[in-house]
Order: sequence, then C-alpha cells, then structure tokens
Amino acid sequence: MNRRFEQELATGCHYEPLPSLPETELRLPDLVGGEGYEWAAIDNLDAFFTRVYRYWHDKGLITILVGRLLNLTALAFTICFSGFLLLAVNWSALHSDCLIPHEPHMSCDLLSVAIHRRPWTEHPKALVVLVGFYLGLCGVYWVWSAVQLAVELRDVLDVKHFINNKLGISDRQIRMMTWSELLHRLVLVQRTTRLCASRDLNELDVVNRIMRKDNYLIGMLNAGVLALYVRGCGPMLGRRFMLTKTLEWNLYLCILDPMFDEHFHIRKV
Repeated sequence: MNRRFEQELATGCHYEPLPSLPETELRLPDLVGGEGYEWAAIDNLDAFFTRVYRYWHDKGLITILVGRLLNLTALAFTICFSGFLLLAVNWSALHSDCLIPHEPHMSCDLLSVAIHRRPWTEHPKALVVLVGFYLGLCGVYWVWSAVQLAVELRDVLDVKHFINNKLGISDRQIRMMTWSELLHRLVLVQRTTRLCASRDLNELDVVNRIMRKDNYLIGMLNAGVLALYVRGCGPMLGRRFMLTKTLEWNLYLCILDPMFDEHFHIRKV
C-alpha cells in the first residue's frame, strides 16, 4: 500500500478514494539505511490547512486569479464611474429645454449640455473636496487590495506546489474532487512528508485546526456567553436567536481575531 501510494504521488496517476484510517494505523514506517522523512517545515499549520481548504474550495489557481482580478476590475470601474456620476454629470441639465425639444426637427448636443467640461471649477469647492476625499479613500482601498493579492499569491503558489507535487493532485483533478478525498490524501501524505513535529494528524485534527475560531464561536453561543437573543413583537414570538452575517463579521473582528496570536494560541491578558 505504501509503495503504491508513493508511486501515485510521484506520477499523478488515477486517484482512488481511500477509506479513513484510525490514528493507530497511521504510524510512519520504520526507517532503514539512509532513508528519512521529508520535513515540510510548516510554521503555522492552522493557516496552512486553511489555505489548502480555500484552494480546494476555489478550485485551483486559475479560478482564484480570475476571481481576484475581476474583483479588482469591478472595484476600479465602480470608483471611476462614481467619480463620473458625482462630478462630470450636470444633473440640472436634465430638465433643460434643449433636452425636451418642442419641434421634431430640433436637436441638441447631449454631451455639451449634460457633461461638465471642467468639473473641478463648475462645482462648489466643498463638494469637490468631499468627492475627492471619497475617491482617494476608495483608491487607497484598491491599492491595498492589489497589494494583498500580490502577497497572497505567494501563499497560493506554495499551496499549489504542495497539492500538485506532494499530494499528486492537479488543478484539473481538484475541480472534481470532494473535500473528504483531498483530506484523506492530506492525512496519508504524512507517511512520506512530516507536517507536524509532534505526531501525525488525522482528519479530525485537520478539520479542528481549520475550524478553530468557528468552534470557539459555537461554544460561546452554546454556553450563553454571547446572548444574541431579541424579543418578538408579540407574546407568541417570545425570544428569538439572531446572528446576522454583519454581526458575525464584527464578532470575528472584535473578539475572535484578537483572541489568538500568530500561532493560534489564546493571548494572555
């Protein structure tokens, strides 16, 4: 079984889903002669497994790049079009007599009437400053998003190299593969590549590392630490649990994200 699995990892041959193995059966084989394990040297396993899951969820490098670039393009278009609507369009000219001809043969130049030639001089200075601040703030956010994409690209390429070369899964195969199948490969690859220095990890360990913050949030909700209940308008409704997406984002931003350090340990007060 070990030799066959190593050959599949090296050649990228057809993958057959493998059943989950108990932790006692995932011990590494005995080393003889000059054999040795290959150390992956992963500093933060929680972040690494999370990136592996997101790489599988987004279905490969091409899909990730196309999605990120389309987001940047849409954001740039929104910024430019907002500036055009706020400064370049003469909204008062929409009620001009030129745009409502009284005779069929009458016509006017729409661009010369409805578009400001020099919007920074034809608008009040306060409006120009306010719109300029808004556009500048959006431009800074666009630059930050582009830099973040460049930084994340290095991590995405590392995950791609690991999945393609260590797990023997191509980007084409990952589009049709379930998460449980990739998780089995991730567990079994520890027979040749050591991911955790202390011990081998099973499927539950990997999932718990990915969902560490989510599990803490679920635990706090079940224990009643976060009382997210609202009273209904009528006596029949009573208390209702409410957790909107915006509230969830704020809980992560204010509680869960500062709660852990770079090694995903709870910070000491």
